[in-house]
Amino acid sequence: MSIHDKEDILYKEFIEHFKSYSEEDSLCFDGLCYNGELYNEDRNCKKGNEEELWERSKRRILFLMKDPNNNPGQDYREWGWSSFTHSTFKIMFAWLKGLSTITKTDYLVLEQAYQKYDTAYPLAILNIKKASGLSNVTNIKIWEYAERDHVLLRKQIRDILQPNIIVCGGGSGTVIEVAKTFVYNDLDFIQVNSWCYYNSENNILLIDSWHPTARLSHSQKYDNMMKHVQEFMNLYPNAF
Repeated sequence: MSIHDKEDILYKEFIEHFKSYSEEDSLCFDGLCYNGELYNEDRNCKKGNEEELWERSKRRILFLMKDPNNNPGQDYREWGWSSFTHSTFKIMFAWLKGLSTITKTDYLVLEQAYQKYDTAYPLAILNIKKASGLSNVTNIKIWEYAERDHVLLRKQIRDILQPNIIVCGGGSGTVIEVAKTFVYNDLDFIQVNSWCYYNSENNILLIDSWHPTARLSHSQKYDNMMKHVQEFMNLYPNAF
C-alpha cells in the first residue's frame, strides 16, 4: 500500500474522529504533498513522484506546524506548492532545500535556497491542530488538540511518514514538546544545542525552529538553523 493510500485511510479516520467533536467541517488534512502537474489556475497539484523521492531520500524532512490558517475542508497535499511565492512559504522551501543539501562543511546561502518550491525535494507538512483556525492560536489550544488527537497524529508521523528530521515550527517550544510528549514519548532525545535534539538509536533529529511567520529576517531564520544543524552534523558525523 502506498503512502498516499495510507494517508487517505487516515483522512477518513480523522473525519470520524472530528465528528465526535462536531468539527468535521473544520478539518484540513495534510501530509506528503503532491508535486505533479498544476491545475485550477495553479492553485492545486496532481500526484507526481513525491512518494518515490520520499522513500529514497536520505533525509525525510517533515515540517510539524501548529494549525492551518482559515482553510476548512481543504487538503494541504494537493495545494499548488510550486506556484506559491508568499514569503511564509518561501522560507519553508528554503529550509527544505538547505536541510536536504547541507554538509558538515558547507550549506547553500539563502539566495540559492530562497526560491519557489524545488520539486526535487519531497515536501511533507503536518499540523498538530488540524481544525482550521485564524491567524493566531494559543499554545494551550495546540496542546489540547495534541492531547486529544495524539493517537492519529502518532500514526501519521511514525507509522506512515516515518521522517528522520522534524522541523518543529514555533510555539515557543510547544511544538517540539508536543513531538517529544505525544509522538516520540518512548524515545530519549539528547539536546545537542539550542536548536537540535537527537535520538541516535533511531537516527531522528528534532529541530526547535521559529515559525515561518516569526518577525525576524529570513536570513536569521535560515542561517541560524543551518549553522546549528551543521554543528550537530559535525558532532554526529554518521547521522544522515
